Amino acid sequence: MTERRSRTGFSRPAACRSLLAGVAVLGLWPALAAGQSLDSAPAAYGAAAVTTVPDGGGADAAPAKPVRTKKKTKKQTVEETGSINARTAKLSGLQDSEPLADTADLGRDNLREQPLDGLRPAIRSDRNETPGIGLGSFVLRPALNTSVASETTKSAGASTSRSYLQTELKGTLTSDWSRHQLTVTGDGIFQRNLSGEGQTKPSATINGDLRLDLSRDTVAHLTGGYSLTRESATDPNALLDAVDQSRVQTLTGGATIERDFGLLRGLAALDLSRTTYSDATLSDGSSVSLSERNRNEGNLRLRVGYELSPALIPFLEASAGRSIYDESLDSAGYERDSQKIGGKAGVEIDLGEKLKGELGLGYRHVTFADARLAAIDAVVLDAAASWSPRRGTDITLGLVTSVEPSVVAGQSGYVSRALTLALTQQVRDDLVAKLSGGATWRDYRPAGTTGNDVVTTLGASMAYGLNRYVDLTADLSWERTTPDNGSDTDVLRAGLGITLKR
Repeated sequence: MTERRSRTGFSRPAACRSLLAGVAVLGLWPALAAGQSLDSAPAAYGAAAVTTVPDGGGADAAPAKPVRTKKKTKKQTVEETGSINARTAKLSGLQDSEPLADTADLGRDNLREQPLDGLRPAIRSDRNETPGIGLGSFVLRPALNTSVASETTKSAGASTSRSYLQTELKGTLTSDWSRHQLTVTGDGIFQRNLSGEGQTKPSATINGDLRLDLSRDTVAHLTGGYSLTRESATDPNALLDAVDQSRVQTLTGGATIERDFGLLRGLAALDLSRTTYSDATLSDGSSVSLSERNRNEGNLRLRVGYELSPALIPFLEASAGRSIYDESLDSAGYERDSQKIGGKAGVEIDLGEKLKGELGLGYRHVTFADARLAAIDAVVLDAAASWSPRRGTDITLGLVTSVEPSVVAGQSGYVSRALTLALTQQVRDDLVAKLSGGATWRDYRPAGTTGNDVVTTLGASMAYGLNRYVDLTADLSWERTTPDNGSDTDVLRAGLGITLKR
């Protein structure tokens, strides 16, 4: 604070000090005129800093020796100043907050520079997270993995093995808009055999999701995607004597709109897809056309939920769909077009990062255009949950019930119930381990036409980060298919690779 000066140029504090000095001199003037010393001057005259201590009584007693107050040490001054600061903080309501900075730093010359806003520095982001590549208002995060792997297949007493080179390219493209958001994810796998026998399994997947924030309570999603896979030799619809199974291509598209009506939440979704099959190659070199399996599908879902709390929302859902094949009759003379209706009740749970997911129980009914094909009725149990019991540990659970068509004469299809479980653990900042397992049960309809299948999978993987942009990877997986009629099939895969990411 600046001192205010009078018209004469002296500041007010300086003038006060001069006035007090003058009063003290006037008080001591009688003593000086009488020839007394300052040491024997009465305390009333202003010599408050000098006191006398008697050394006994009597006329012969030695004159009293003046005793001056000791000068306070630096430590005492710091302690008293700290007490004053503590009392000031108590009066101002700061006692329960952060301690005053100058209390602990008194006596130091080179103090640490404090932030201007008084806030703590921000927490550093994960050092393993890549910054991505900026593309205008988008951020691209690509990753390229190259690995050398081996695969061994055992079935009916026979064993085949192969070594192959696998290259996987995946990435995520995310918009950075103030409103709305576009997210595109892609994943492609290419394999080339180095030695041994066995068919390669290339795959490609790309999905896009455009979120439209129509209003504060209304959100819409437009989705689209493409996938390419090779049909597995253990699939119930695969050809037994095929050297190269069919390549399956799927185009998907859909629209979803969600709206909050106070405590009620409504959702309407339309999903469309087209699936095509390429020719399969037999062991004698000939090919078999599977175009009779090409089909179009559509599904409509309506859901209504009631918000008991932000973390607990029970819901009711109804669905209806239709499947139309390109060819009205298949090679066996059956008309495979179908209609399906269903409904389920469940609950959505959202406890933040700790637990999130939903659980639903319902019923599904599928009828076919051909009267010779029996209808399929199935109890539907769907679940999806993500649980993080502590930081660095993530557990995911999935349960999906679906009805799949069949190509066998007289068989309508089968009900598939797939259970998956995965545990991801961050062992260190640069080491992540994952354990996964699953089981799929295929229930064929009508019962007795074909034995049921059970597919069991186990897997383990590790990723060690050399730095933010390079990871070393290791994968090990095992798969067993157990049919009621026939021999078991075991597939063991192992691989080592390196991942470059940005």
